[in-house]
Amino acid sequence: MTTRARQALICIGRGIGDVIHSTPLIQAVRSLGYDIDVWMVPDYPEAMGLLEGWPTVRRIITTGRDVDPHAYDEVIVTLLFPYASFFYRRAVRVVRYDPNDTRHRTECDMTHARALGYSGPTPPTYARTSSRSFDLPPRTIALHPGSSPVAWNCRKRWPHFPALARLLLGRGFGVVLVGTASPKSSAFSRLGTQQMVTTEREAVG
Repeated sequence: MTTRARQALICIGRGIGDVIHSTPLIQAVRSLGYDIDVWMVPDYPEAMGLLEGWPTVRRIITTGRDVDPHAYDEVIVTLLFPYASFFYRRAVRVVRYDPNDTRHRTECDMTHARALGYSGPTPPTYARTSSRSFDLPPRTIALHPGSSPVAWNCRKRWPHFPALARLLLGRGFGVVLVGTASPKSSAFSRLGTQQMVTTEREAVG
């Protein structure tokens, strides 16, 4: 008699970083023997390409019409997933934002994998690499200093990107900026960076 694999639904969104930071959780839960479906609600549809073709994930879902929460043994809702109330009649594990929690976002997500029995080290992040070429010179490093403009994201923005750019330039690297044009990115112009202000939509594809 064949035993049915346990089923887990992991709900993630919004930004590119949120998707990537969720991948250690996905890998950890998969290693426990669960088949993984991922419900993604990204800021840009192109961000789905980060996980497309990843064998760790059985199916990527984009709409609640394709979700039966009662079909899963475990449902995990990560931070910034906008439809947590969809599961109001179903017991779920929810990652909640705590401004006093100083752990990295990935470690907050991993709390739920460990509650399910995962005891190994935190897996590495994953993202499918793009085949696009931007024709940048060798030793060029791209920095993405922005984040979505919701209130709590303003608190998590890393304030040291200009200092990092200055350090890299001093060591002979080229620096380009990836993201949307903003007052934050314009502050880099004084550092002599090679400005490449594009959109997240273009950078993902």
